[in-house]
Amino acid sequence: MLENDWDATSIYTILDAPRVHDFGSEITVLKSDENLKVVVGYSENGSVFFGCPQVGHIQGFRKGRAKLEVSQSIDLKERGLIEPAFALSFLVNSEEELSAICTIFSGLYDLNKNANGTEKATLAAQGFEDYFAELPKIGLSNELEIGLFGELVVLAASIKKQELVRGWHSAPDATYDFSFDGNRLEVKTSTRPTRLVWLRGSQTLNDADPGLTYLSIYAPLDDAGINLLELSTRVRESFAPPLKSIFDEKLASYDISSCQKRFDFQRAAESFRFISPSDVPIPNAEDPRILEIRWKCSFENLPNEGDSASWI
Repeated sequence: MLENDWDATSIYTILDAPRVHDFGSEITVLKSDENLKVVVGYSENGSVFFGCPQVGHIQGFRKGRAKLEVSQSIDLKERGLIEPAFALSFLVNSEEELSAICTIFSGLYDLNKNANGTEKATLAAQGFEDYFAELPKIGLSNELEIGLFGELVVLAASIKKQELVRGWHSAPDATYDFSFDGNRLEVKTSTRPTRLVWLRGSQTLNDADPGLTYLSIYAPLDDAGINLLELSTRVRESFAPPLKSIFDEKLASYDISSCQKRFDFQRAAESFRFISPSDVPIPNAEDPRILEIRWKCSFENLPNEGDSASWI
C-alpha cells in the first residue's frame, strides 16, 4: 500500500486488521505520513485514533465513546515527536461505525494535506463533538455482560484498586482487560463450573508476552444475586474521588442499565484461579495465512499457578 494512500477504504483495511499492541507505548501507530506528521492507529483501551499537528487553540471534548485530546505530544520514537498535536479517538462498536470513522479520518488527512498549515483540520476535529455525542452506548451481548461482571469483581476484590482502575482497558476490542507495571491480566468469566470460555489467538498464540496472566472466574447465575448496575455502584463507592471519575469514564461507553442477569458475587469473588498462559491449550495455527483464530477452552482443570501477587 502506498504511503500517500489515505482514502477511507485504505484506512479501514488497516484499522480492521488483527491487533498486536505495542506494549512499550500507550498507542500503536499503524500508518503515518512522515511529511505531514499524520498518524492513525489504536490506543491501549482499544480506541482507534487519528493524530496530527494542532494549529491554533481549541477545546478538547469527551462525548460518549469519543475523545478529542488537544495540546498533546505524540511520541513516534525514532521518527520524532508530533507537538503540539491533537488526537481524535473513538471506541468502535460495529463495522458501520468503523467505516464512518475512517471516512472522518480520511477527511482530516485531506484537510492537513491541502490546507497549507492553516487551522482547518484542527477546527474540523472540534466540529465533530455534536456528531459523537449522538452515538449510542455499547449494548452488551450475553458474552460481554458476563465478562464485564468478572472485571468488576476483580476491581471489587483487589486491594490494588488505583492500579487496576487506571490500567483497566474497558473496551471489547482491547487485547487484555488490565495492564500496569509491565503486567497484563486477561479475565475469563464463566457462569458454569466447567469454566468454559472463548480465547483469541492475538492473546495466546504469540508467546512473546511474559507478563501475561489469565484469571478464571466462576460467576454462577443467581436470581437473588446482583446485576451489573448494582455491582458497578458498589465498586464505585469504594473509590476515592479521583478514581471515581476515571471509573465513570471507562464505564460510560457501556449501556448497563438494561442488563438483567444476576450473579452470585460472593461465589465469584472466592473462585479466582490464576493461570499461566503456558498452561493454556492452543490450536495449531502455523499457517501464516491464518491471521486470527478463536476457540473454546475449559479452564476447570488448569493449574492455579499464575501470578496472583501483582493483581490481588
